Amino acid sequence: MSKAIRNGPLLCATLSIILFLFILLFPSDSLRFIFGLPAVLFIPGYLITAILYPRRGQLSVLLRFSMSIGLSLAVSAVIGLIINQTQWGITYYSISYTLAVLILAISLVAIYRQWQFIGTEDLTVKLNVISLKGSGPGDRLYYIVILIVVLSMIGAIVYGFVNPRAENFTEFYVVDLEGRADNYVRQLLSGKESMVVICIINNENEKADYNVELSIDDDTLQRTDMITLEHGEKWQQAVSFIPLKPGEDQVLAITLYKGETPYRYLHLWVDVE
Repeated sequence: MSKAIRNGPLLCATLSIILFLFILLFPSDSLRFIFGLPAVLFIPGYLITAILYPRRGQLSVLLRFSMSIGLSLAVSAVIGLIINQTQWGITYYSISYTLAVLILAISLVAIYRQWQFIGTEDLTVKLNVISLKGSGPGDRLYYIVILIVVLSMIGAIVYGFVNPRAENFTEFYVVDLEGRADNYVRQLLSGKESMVVICIINNENEKADYNVELSIDDDTLQRTDMITLEHGEKWQQAVSFIPLKPGEDQVLAITLYKGETPYRYLHLWVDVE
């Protein structure tokens, strides 16, 4: 049995616009996941396959489907790596907008590739329903393995969405006196008070006790009092210290203790005059 669908890339572009409008307009995370899944797992790879193999019959339905899934995963991974290096970072909206633009762009290329064959063959793409009847033992095994892999992958994604794993960690970093992550004080004076702004954010999913120790060359310069933070609570404060010995390229070690155990470390290189 076969069903004819005219111009698959055009259909994908239209569906993608509808999907992303639905994702952005409706706040339900479950609905966003359901409608966003094909845009991540199938559509980009299908369009790339349509660009590479635009003629009907160049690939079997199963092979085209398998390549669509594999290429979609690869494209999504690359997009994530690229977006992570930008100022926006990996967010729901940055991923959604980037995928929407990418899908529309490669849809146009795929449509152009298909239009090149007008006159030699119709734009109709026939999607044959896969049947194991009449297939050889090798084909049947191939179909079953592909089906198991695809279903396992979708099941793992659904399980991860339904049962998200809570990550326990503490954000620990320093900023300058204006709250920016640059322009740290590099030049210090021996015997004169200096300070550094330290930030702690508790993401441990429980209350936690912290304190911070500052040292240079194993000489403890300052240790804060106990800092108790609830989950999600932030502590930011300027901590003063006095360098004891002059020297260049000294390492100011900032150690975060959780309870009585060293937990996180930061190092700043300073010159003490």
